[in-house]
Parts: sequence; C-alpha cells; structure tokens
Amino acid sequence: MKHNAKTNFMLVIISFLLTLSTQVQAGELLYAKGFTPSQKAQVKVCYKKDKTFPQQVSKLTANGDIAIKGMHKQRDGYLFITITNTHGKWLAHPPLKCDLRSDAKKASDRELKLNQEKKRALKLQQEQKIKQDTAKRKTLETSKSADNKAQTDKQYREEQAQKAKKIAYRKADINKQAVNCKNELLSTLTIPNDPSYKTSGNMQVSSNHINVTVQVAKYKDGLKRSTKSHAKKCKVKPTVFPRNI
Repeated sequence: MKHNAKTNFMLVIISFLLTLSTQVQAGELLYAKGFTPSQKAQVKVCYKKDKTFPQQVSKLTANGDIAIKGMHKQRDGYLFITITNTHGKWLAHPPLKCDLRSDAKKASDRELKLNQEKKRALKLQQEQKIKQDTAKRKTLETSKSADNKAQTDKQYREEQAQKAKKIAYRKADINKQAVNCKNELLSTLTIPNDPSYKTSGNMQVSSNHINVTVQVAKYKDGLKRSTKSHAKKCKVKPTVFPRNI
C-alpha cells in the first residue's frame, strides 16, 4: 500500500511539472509601445471574423511571447508585423495575416484565381505551341533550303558539264571542217611527185569562216627557187549535236 501511494505521488508530481513546463513555454500576444487602441480593436475583430487568426496566434506564441508592433491594410484584410523576445532582444518574427473577406467573397476570389491560373496556363501552352511551331518551321525551312541548294548545285554542275561537252563537240566539229577545207584545197592542186617540191600551209579559223593557205615551194641545191601560194575560204557550218549532248 505504501509503495502504491508513493508511486501515485510521484506521478502527480511529474504531471504537475509537465503542466508547468508547458505553461512556461507557451507565450502571450502582446502589443508593442505605440500600438493604438483602435489598432487593438482591429485585432479583436480579426479574432471574431477570421477563423484562422486564433490558430496563427497559438502557433506563433507556442514557444514564447510575441508582440504586435505595426499593421498594414491589405485588399482582403490586415497584415500585423510581429516581434519576439529572444535572449533579451526583440527580433522580427513571422507576421499575422487577418482575412476579413466573407465566405462568398473568398469563394469568388478562389474562382477568380483559378480562372486566372487557367488563363495563364493556356497562354503559356499557346506560347510554347507557337515556339514549337516556329522551331519546326525554321527547321523545315532550313532543311528545304539545304535541299534546294543541293539541287541547285547539282543542276548547275550538270549544266556546266553539258556545256563543256557541247563546247568540246563544237570545237572538234570545227577542226574537222577545217581539215575538210584544207583537203578540198589540196584536191585542186597538182603538186609534182618530186622531192624538190615542198608544201607548207596555214589555217585561220574564226566563228564564221575558215581560211586555208597552202604554199608550194621549189628547191634547188638546198635553196628555195620559187613559191606559189594557194588559198581557200570555207564557211563554218552549224554543228548538229547528238541527242545526248
């Protein structure tokens, strides 16, 4: 019996100490010097009309006293600037927010905020879509430009190659016409089959005419004794190109 009584007594003491400790840790809501009666009255209004205000006070005073040193009017109520005593110094503390809007006003503001967020999200989505479409278009344009450039370069090389073929074919054809013109001139000449007779010639080819000159010289004792010149002028004929040129 004595043991049970002693145990119960100890439990009562421990419970008392815990209660005392809790009371020491919990603080009060105070008012700093200069806080006017009308401002204090506004705090009372916040206690009555804002259900979250007492909860905020309880949370802020859980570890000691806090004091309200100022207040600011806001669109939906008030913001109270608070300080707390830490190691003998009053330091800045998280503020208290008083929301005096009616339930209907809160619901309206929530709906308005939600609509604004939806509009912002939609605008952001549209802007991202525009950026993506712009990036895709630029990529497509770059790719198309590169393809067009490659096609243009290829076409240019083919045209240049074809042009070079035509020039070479035309040149060969004119040379052939010049040889034919020379042969025609030679066919009209009677040159003795004698080593003392020697021939030389010259051809001048322009875009329209071929001028062939043949000189027949007679030599005696290693010296040129006589020279006779023969000339023929042929018209350059148009070249007939094959289908693959």
